[in-house]
Amino acid sequence: MKKQMEVVNKRFQHSGRLPEPPASRLLIDEFKKWAGEKTSNQAFISDYMSLMKTSNGLRFNGLVIYNIYQEDQNNSLYAANRIWWEQEWNRRYIFLADSNISWY
Repeated sequence: MKKQMEVVNKRFQHSGRLPEPPASRLLIDEFKKWAGEKTSNQAFISDYMSLMKTSNGLRFNGLVIYNIYQEDQNNSLYAANRIWWEQEWNRRYIFLADSNISWY
């Protein structure tokens, strides 16, 4: 993950943009608690948390990896999942990201 983020950060620097700051320990703990209540499948958490410790969310080349700010209504994992879960069959999943054409 670290090498991939180095590449992304270099591209941000060339474009004059800054990456999002890392998520705080409090935000990470709140997310882990929330995810534990929503799903018993915790396989994704360690990789997602590695990213959140580097950058709390990411918008890059049409990909949006959701941040874990609860108050963000645009790119927050919490807000996005409330929308995804309006369709009952989506409630089996926690959506971590989206793009113009795909879900992750």
